[in-house]
Amino acid sequence: MLDLKARGVAFEDIVAMRYVDFGLDVYGNGVVISPEMAKNEKAVKGFLAATVKGWKDVIADPKLGIAAAKKRDPLIDEKLEMERLEISLQTNILTPYVKTNGIGDVDRRASPPRSSWWLRRWVCPKRRRPTRSSPTSTCRPRPTG
Repeated sequence: MLDLKARGVAFEDIVAMRYVDFGLDVYGNGVVISPEMAKNEKAVKGFLAATVKGWKDVIADPKLGIAAAKKRDPLIDEKLEMERLEISLQTNILTPYVKTNGIGDVDRRASPPRSSWWLRRWVCPKRRRPTRSSPTSTCRPRPTG
């Protein structure tokens, strides 16, 4: 979207086609870990806690996120990245569900349709009920063609 805007397209003329608008309600965030890391429950819990804290901090003060990105990559365009972050927060992160239930919550009532869609596209040895930390390391992409 911002690339089009930078090329002179009026922002109000840009249409974003989000999956959820067409019936595909998938989770907007997730953390993928290696099987090796999964063996260390304390490390996983610590990483997840730090990730959620980071998001909460950036939501409270988006300038913190831009400062962190700038520290990592001094060449970023801070104004552009702030705009990108604000769009992301408004459309993908601070959804009505997140505002009600918090970041990282799993809607167990909605999970079966989501997991069914996901499982049809991936080869998994057995179906599992999604949890906050459903391991998916035993799944692989379904061959196409």
